[in-house]
This record gives sequence, structure tokens and C-alpha cells, in this order.
Amino acid sequence: MRNTYIDTNPAVTYYLDKKRFGHDVQLAEQTSQDASRKTQEGHQCEDQPTKFITEPSLEQKFRQYLAAFDGKKKDFSEVEHVFDALFHEEFSDTINVHHQAISRERIKTLHTKYFAMGTKATLVHYRIVGFNTVDVSYNLFNDQEEVITRQLFTRQNGRVVRAQKISYLRVALNADDVCDGKQFVRFNEIENSSSAYLKARWKSNAYREMAGLIISL
Repeated sequence: MRNTYIDTNPAVTYYLDKKRFGHDVQLAEQTSQDASRKTQEGHQCEDQPTKFITEPSLEQKFRQYLAAFDGKKKDFSEVEHVFDALFHEEFSDTINVHHQAISRERIKTLHTKYFAMGTKATLVHYRIVGFNTVDVSYNLFNDQEEVITRQLFTRQNGRVVRAQKISYLRVALNADDVCDGKQFVRFNEIENSSSAYLKARWKSNAYREMAGLIISL
């Protein structure tokens, strides 16, 4: 039987192991380094704050739309995306006294005219008065007329689905009424009383929302 000689010299053993297994050792070290680097990158990603994209609130959308009335004449196509973000597809505006429902398309036509006239808008107030009800008042004015409106908005899925008009004051210069080179101012006003407000709030479901909350408690 042939005897196998094993050299126990550490230097010789290291040399032989490196010669036989050096390539595998290098691969193992490289794999270990890659895993360590990925782990460090993962920790860096975890340290960075997560960014959440939130949809603008109804108030932000409303303020953005009013800001579009900046006094510059513009085509409605420039702001139509802002209009669509604010008003629901089934939106309607009701004039409380005469119970006249104005469709979304009619509102769009009216606002198209206002933008073409270079109308400017200012917000008077924005008040949340129910879970889905908002009390708003705003002023629109241009070279031909000034309108002050107060409405109750009913919101649905982050947009206005219905508007109940509480008060409306329109001051217009009538070009036909001229005397001694002076134009007369004409006023058109819709009811502005506590009964109109209470009626509009009831139709907007604000009181029924509050009653449902009290019953649930």
C-alpha cells in the first residue's frame, strides 16, 4: 500500500489551498461583498422618508379655480381641467327662490363668457358647515358687471355635485340707459335672508347629516 505524505507546514498548506481553491475563495469574497453592499443600500432606502401623493382638498381646488379668474382674458380650454377637477359630472346649481336648476354645461358656458371678459375673482369666505356641506361666498367683477354670490356646496368624491344659491347680487352697467353721457347702474338681487339660508342648508343635507351624527351617538 502506498503511503500518502501530508505536509503539516502552515505555509505550504496555505499555498496549496490557495492554488487549488483560490478562485472559489475569490468568488465567495466577491459574493459576500455584493450582499453587504445591497444590505447597506437597503438601509439607506429605509432611512429616506416615504413620499405620499395626496389629492388636493375641495377648498384647494376651489381656491385654484377662483385664482384662474385673474383679470386676464383667456379661452376656457386653458382652465377646463381645473373646472373638471372641481365640479362633478352631475353638478347642478339651484337658484333657491325660483327653484331653477342650472346644469353643469350652462355653468361652463357662463364661465366661458366670464373668462373671455377678463373677469377677476376674490373669495369672501369658505366655511365647512357639515360633513359634505360648505358655505362659500365670492365676488366676480369685470368692466361690465360685478357679481357677489353666496352658495352652499354639497361635495361628493372630492368635487362639488350640487350648489344651493343663498344670495346673489349683480351690479351691471346698462349701455342702453344713457343720459347726458352717463350710464345708469342696474341691480339684480336674489333673496338674502335667514329663511333662504335655512332652506338651502336643509336641501344640501347639512342638517340631516348633523341629525344622523346625534342619533349615532
